[in-house]
Amino acid sequence: LPGFDVDSPELASKKIKETKAQLPRIAESIRNRENCSELTRGDMPWMKTYVLRPLFNKFLVTDKLFKKTETCSSCGLCAKQCPAKDIAMIAGNPIWQNKNCTGCLRCYHNCPKRAIEWGKFTRHKAQKVSPKI
Repeated sequence: LPGFDVDSPELASKKIKETKAQLPRIAESIRNRENCSELTRGDMPWMKTYVLRPLFNKFLVTDKLFKKTETCSSCGLCAKQCPAKDIAMIAGNPIWQNKNCTGCLRCYHNCPKRAIEWGKFTRHKAQKVSPKI
């Protein structure tokens, strides 16, 4: 989205390191059936929660903006990794079904050919494939 992009590699690495350090404490809380609430506030949390999120949900949680570009190799990874099973491969082309899309952008971020666009929002934006922790 305008004004948003993926974290720099340094910041992403720092976040992963901090998360790994918290896992033993969180696991212990789960084992002990204790309430455990972890919260890391980012920039402008009130604005993002109460202004941007409702607008995003109302106008942008849709698959109507997705399209493949000419660099698509028809590998089908987008369809395989879609958690909502919203993408069908038809005649070697990804087709968004407009049924279950949650706007997670997994198809965009995991496309090895950068062949998926989400309207103009993803142009000139980085991709981020999350590493396994």
